[in-house]
Amino acid sequence: MRSTDTPAVLFVDDDAHHAEIYGRVIAKAGVRVIAVQNGGEAIEIAKSQPLVGAILDYSFPRTDGAAVARTLKLVRPTLPILFLSAAFWLPEDAKPYAWGFVSKGNPEKLIMTVKQLVAEASAKQAIRSAFGASV
Repeated sequence: MRSTDTPAVLFVDDDAHHAEIYGRVIAKAGVRVIAVQNGGEAIEIAKSQPLVGAILDYSFPRTDGAAVARTLKLVRPTLPILFLSAAFWLPEDAKPYAWGFVSKGNPEKLIMTVKQLVAEASAKQAIRSAFGASV
């Protein structure tokens, strides 16, 4: 399978060390990980790359995951967004944009959840392809 055939997910985490570690964990779900460290880079990737989903940290130095998710949804309204955070719950302001939430420190759950995200996104894409974009 060529890397372009592998479903791609966008992973946004401002901590380079976390981006590397969690990027490896996410890749175990059978996806190609496009890791960036800020919302601006995330928006550019979302505009230019085919993606099956996005995985966002919640805390960033000058903004938060909800703000990044809100902008991503303007660019890609159907893009599922999974929040990955050190918190044990998803803040209220992120909930309208969230497909799901996983706390950092649980790699098995993260892999399982990313697999579920990819399966759902692939099924929806197949339906859109078969019946038209309006479905």
